[in-house]
Amino acid sequence: DYPCAGLPMIILMLRISFLLIAFFPLPKKERILIPLTSFGIGFGLGVIRVCILTLLLPEEAKFDYWHGSNGSQIFSTLAIVIFSVFCHSILKKYDLFDLENKSRVAEVQ
Repeated sequence: DYPCAGLPMIILMLRISFLLIAFFPLPKKERILIPLTSFGIGFGLGVIRVCILTLLLPEEAKFDYWHGSNGSQIFSTLAIVIFSVFCHSILKKYDLFDLENKSRVAEVQ
């Protein structure tokens, strides 16, 4: 099923990655790597969630928690945190936090 497979989380991660690409001047390599990483994080955490749901099928109360919005929000939040750490390392690598320094930003392009 669409929500159970983690597709909303993957779409959320891709949207965030495209926003990052739109706001920061990054080399072509990172413009490709960022969406691929966001997809991988969303997909990987979706697989882990489905595995948890499979293991909890016999226990209805626990299954309902992880299948409902509370359980899925935990994984979405975890995906955003992991992706933000990844993006922070890329932005720090190219020193893009200081956008006032136009010469450094111009070097990246």
